[in-house]
Amino acid sequence: MENTESEETGRKPIDVSWAAGYIDGEGCFLMGSTPVIVVESTCRTTIENLYKILGGRCQSVNRKTANGRPVFKWLASSAEALELCSILTPHLKDKKEQALLLSTIYDYPPRSAKRESIIRRLKNLKRVSL
Repeated sequence: MENTESEETGRKPIDVSWAAGYIDGEGCFLMGSTPVIVVESTCRTTIENLYKILGGRCQSVNRKTANGRPVFKWLASSAEALELCSILTPHLKDKKEQALLLSTIYDYPPRSAKRESIIRRLKNLKRVSL
């Protein structure tokens, strides 16, 4: 894979693949008042790299881990989250279905049965059974 920028997004494909892999393992696709993609980490550099590659915003979270390490957050919301769903989906494995569901959320009116069904499916996909 070449390390040149994509003409469509201006992002390097290898960077997008890395970001998608990280989000696949540590991220969350959810629907609150708007669509959101979020990642929390104790590694500030990782959060900053997500920001450099994908945009969105990064911030400190007002809490620490049990070991006292600060927590940082990267997130994208609204139209930006939906755009990133389409960019990330080809690279996702575990969270591909979540990204696809989130990307269709605005196809249906608020409080419609279909939109509520998508939100329920998103919540159910987050449940981990070991």
